[in-house]
Amino acid sequence: MENPTNYFSFEWLLGSGVVAKVVSCMIIALVGLIVLKIFSGWVKGRIARGKKQEAMNFIYRSGKALIICLTVVIMLMQFEMFSSAMVSLLAGSGVVAVVAGFASQDALGNLASGAMLMLTHPFEVGDRIRIPDKGIDGFVETMTIRHTIVRTLTNTRMVIPNSTMNTLVIENLNMSDEKVVNLLEIGVSYKSDIELARRIMAEEVEKHPAFVDTRSEEDKAAGVPAVGVICIALADSSVTLRAPFTSPDAGSGFGALSDLRISVKKRFDEAGVSIPFPQRVVHIAKD
Repeated sequence: MENPTNYFSFEWLLGSGVVAKVVSCMIIALVGLIVLKIFSGWVKGRIARGKKQEAMNFIYRSGKALIICLTVVIMLMQFEMFSSAMVSLLAGSGVVAVVAGFASQDALGNLASGAMLMLTHPFEVGDRIRIPDKGIDGFVETMTIRHTIVRTLTNTRMVIPNSTMNTLVIENLNMSDEKVVNLLEIGVSYKSDIELARRIMAEEVEKHPAFVDTRSEEDKAAGVPAVGVICIALADSSVTLRAPFTSPDAGSGFGALSDLRISVKKRFDEAGVSIPFPQRVVHIAKD
């Protein structure tokens, strides 16, 4: 009777090709590690040269997963039992893909949208954005492949799926020039001196430290006023005046509007310019 241990002798291993396949797997794994190391170094170099870190991190994670999967599949294909199983798996992958597609349509949509946001970078972490359709105003706190977290001005967090972010109109207040135009609007009574009110508003705006004079040298030489106060409406009880002015950023502009409403109100009181409240005249019919 033949000794069963002969099946596992060194000569049997050499003859069956197991050792050669194991060596092939080791070489494939080594090649995979080298490719992964080169890919990791490329990503780090791109980040060091100022490329968008969020986008490069996404590329790194996706590329790393792809390299590892391909390496494992190629290693398994060296063995006949796994090779036939892989062929069967690939043959049935079409049905699996259809089922998975319907089951995870939203998740895949968020992943694809997250990739687009990270690659096109319409905003970055730390940027202040406004989403008019959703009434959201705040700062981008976190960006992941699935969702974006916005910290609102009231210090709450809005978790927005990337598939939604990718379809919304987004105003990025940090993109390019950070200066913003602010609108100071105040209504004065019909009996008040309109020209005096306009002059007071212009003077107060020009004195504020957040005011930025955007006139060119030609405008200054031509006598163009630094602040042009205009009338935008003849309302029921007041004449509405508007003084547009530029501030270094949205935050300083917000504070400047508050300061100017107070200082203009004080100047109006001293000059006899009144800010009316809504009034109604009621006529009672008699029989």
